[in-house]
Amino acid sequence: MQAETPKPNTYHHGDLRSCLTDLARSHVRAHGPESFSLRDISREAGVSHAAAYRHFPTKDALLDHVATQGFDELRQACSAAFTLERDSALDALAACGHAYVRFGRQQPNLLHLMFGKAGAWLETTAGDHPRARAAAALFQVLLGIIEAGQARGQIRREDPRAIAWACWAMVHGCASLAPHTDLPLPPAQERDIAQRIDGAIRAVVRGVAAQP
Repeated sequence: MQAETPKPNTYHHGDLRSCLTDLARSHVRAHGPESFSLRDISREAGVSHAAAYRHFPTKDALLDHVATQGFDELRQACSAAFTLERDSALDALAACGHAYVRFGRQQPNLLHLMFGKAGAWLETTAGDHPRARAAAALFQVLLGIIEAGQARGQIRREDPRAIAWACWAMVHGCASLAPHTDLPLPPAQERDIAQRIDGAIRAVVRGVAAQP
């Protein structure tokens, strides 16, 4: 009599939610969010589709969680840059910009997902959705740098939210347009890209600096 094929363990996997998230993130990073299905992830995790469904009822729900983690990680990177350059809001703003662009160049598919349409976070308020709250927390880091600079007389006294949005739009554009770090580039070309990014960030910093 042929032995019955073992069924995936649906109850004793440990932290299945984290496992599914890590697998999905690996796929997103390597090939983008369209490269897998929820069943693919369940199979790789060694569990049934029903077990995965208990944590993420749809693929969009899983991608939404991955995107929320991305916002949390980007916020931490920008916060660390702010902490290192706490004495000068202008230097902190530049460091935050470089951290943002570095994140985007290293994980372009994740950055695209974070601002994409997976889930309904764009139609909710920040208080209603984890992904929107994570995005708002990232914005608060940038806003905090602007407000600290204004309090010290380092950044011009205009609407701090408008300045923060303008800075965010610029660094996001740099992160989206710059070649990804997994693309093999000659050293001279990579240096040229780094100089262009730094020049763009410094131009924005000069633009928001308080006038003597």
